[in-house]
Amino acid sequence: MESKLVTLLRKVLIDKTFDLKTDKRLYSEFTVLKVKKKTVIIKENDKLDYLYLLVRGSANVVHFTPVGELIVFNHITNTSIFGLLEFMDNKHDFYKSVAFFKDTRLIRIPIERFEKEPESLELLKVYNHFLLDFAKHSIATFDLTKNYGRKKNLIEFFLSKCVDVEFPVKITLTKKVISDYLRINERTMYRYLNELIDRNCISRKTGKIIISKENYDNLVEYSKEKGVDNE
Repeated sequence: MESKLVTLLRKVLIDKTFDLKTDKRLYSEFTVLKVKKKTVIIKENDKLDYLYLLVRGSANVVHFTPVGELIVFNHITNTSIFGLLEFMDNKHDFYKSVAFFKDTRLIRIPIERFEKEPESLELLKVYNHFLLDFAKHSIATFDLTKNYGRKKNLIEFFLSKCVDVEFPVKITLTKKVISDYLRINERTMYRYLNELIDRNCISRKTGKIIISKENYDNLVEYSKEKGVDNE
């Protein structure tokens, strides 16, 4: 029989069926953190005392330069866990910082709980699934930021946000986050965005980027044009 911890991990990371209201028994011994936007809970090189389950909202894996500049490495919109990779690698501190740009819910689990968890086939399945998801997401991120020119990267990024969703699509990320994620300086980013607006590939509403079905079709056609990948 699965332990409560394994069931919690499975429902959050594999089945994607976890619910904060109906699954209280699974996390009653742990702490739920209500994280406000513009908050950094996990800092690079912090001691790994807890692992954090992302169960609602989104997170950004970031790095702070010596002068305090924030660089976004990855944006996570799905349920996830922070600290598990370090734990499995027998590390004692976090690899990167994690920042939250919108209200988010985390379940904080002491590392001792993982250390005491008996090895089982069910636990190994959770770990294997996490590693597979991490590898696939890392490859996708690498493809998005390395395989094309900067403008094509931006177009492909917007197209990726339109998969299996209903139109219109609202991009909630700030321009700063997108520019960091795609390694595009902000001045160039604004130029590209204005060009996409002029071509009716995106629109803006109350400061947010909106992609309608018509915008999407135009984005697809523009992505095929010669020369787009040269910038």
